[in-house]
Amino acid sequence: RVLFRSSGNVAIEAADIQAQTPYIEYNYLTDIVNFSGDSAIQYKQNHLKGSDFMVKLKENSVISSEKSTITIQLD
Repeated sequence: RVLFRSSGNVAIEAADIQAQTPYIEYNYLTDIVNFSGDSAIQYKQNHLKGSDFMVKLKENSVISSEKSTITIQLD
């Protein structure tokens, strides 16, 4: 299986990252995480809030679509 999906009140915690989202989908072949619904991510001291966007982990980049809303706070 290529995809990991979870829905509900999903919480992710790792060494430098924390995230909360109602729906997440992770493709481990492309190393891309899709966030749907109102989501919040904290990476080190940086905060990202929004909905319907994807994070390319290998490139450390955020991709938005026409329906995305994103607010980034860099500390």
